Amino acid sequence: MRRNWFWGTFLLLAAAFILATRFMDFAEFGVGSAIGLLLCAAVLVQTVASKVFAGVAFPLAIMYYILHTPLGWPHINIWMLLLAALLATIGLAILLPKKPRHASGQKSYSYSYGVDVERDGDSVAPKDDPSACSAGRGESGGDDDEPFISSSFSGVNRYLQSQNLRGGTLSNKFGALEIYMNNAKLAPGGATFNISSQFGAIKLYVPKEWQVIDNLTKSFGTVDMKPRFSAAPPDAPALTLVGSVSMGAVEVVYV
Repeated sequence: MRRNWFWGTFLLLAAAFILATRFMDFAEFGVGSAIGLLLCAAVLVQTVASKVFAGVAFPLAIMYYILHTPLGWPHINIWMLLLAALLATIGLAILLPKKPRHASGQKSYSYSYGVDVERDGDSVAPKDDPSACSAGRGESGGDDDEPFISSSFSGVNRYLQSQNLRGGTLSNKFGALEIYMNNAKLAPGGATFNISSQFGAIKLYVPKEWQVIDNLTKSFGTVDMKPRFSAAPPDAPALTLVGSVSMGAVEVVYV
């Protein structure tokens, strides 16, 4: 049976917060701040539980800003906190290794978008509706051939299994988004991803046989195309990246 990590964590943190108010001076702590703190804490726990550690920076930064006055912590400007969280998110997304592959015949499960994802060797397939999502993490829609995936103030990973990938839309704000396309195949005419990355990091894992064309507009953002060990065939279909990267990073890793 699938657990709802978000609401379970949210209710536990709400109970803990109510008890904490009996021991701390929260006289000026508003209802909006309390709700924001609980939501950030729930997203933080669920992000760690899903092992997407690059998504922890923004919830921690917002929690610090909310708690610094009642707890007497040093004041840090909110924009400085968000800038530090952005740099930490990009750094973690670059430094943390991708999830290891499993030997053939070995099965494991990971929690992603509120669905259990089953791996059988190099095969990865969702055990439930791939369009389902967990509150506070992101949204997923479209179909396998043209998916829509977004994350906001969280870390999200998604495995694409399409055998005729034509394109899609990726949106990331103040978080980390990882897309695994190890087992996907491009449509004969290629595919186009429309990307919007603001104050966060998007990491794409693509087969080494693909061509990737960078047509992204950068505004204080970076696009890192990792080197491949061998060139793609001249007639290989291409994955074209369009859209914008603002104060964020997009990384392409060949696998």
